[in-house]
Amino acid sequence: MNKKEKLSEILIGEAVLALLEADEAISWRALLGKLQLKLAEGLDEDRTQAAMLAIQEVKAEMRSRGTRRGGEADNVVTLTRHGSDSDSTRH
Repeated sequence: MNKKEKLSEILIGEAVLALLEADEAISWRALLGKLQLKLAEGLDEDRTQAAMLAIQEVKAEMRSRGTRRGGEADNVVTLTRHGSDSDSTRH
């Protein structure tokens, strides 16, 4: 894995963490949106190239899974934080 690919993976991880911290559902479209926002922030050259690579990877994954506008229901993951208010008594 080269430097750009590694940085791309890091940016994807940061985007997922941002979604989790905002208590948003994790979906391909949400991930793509976070990466596009990151790109729009104005990054240095290496991070810009890595963000573009990450966006390409997410779009390719969306295509391979058939994710389209409005057809994303099966590609949403909802996670809850450990220790969050929940009616569940399972530990």
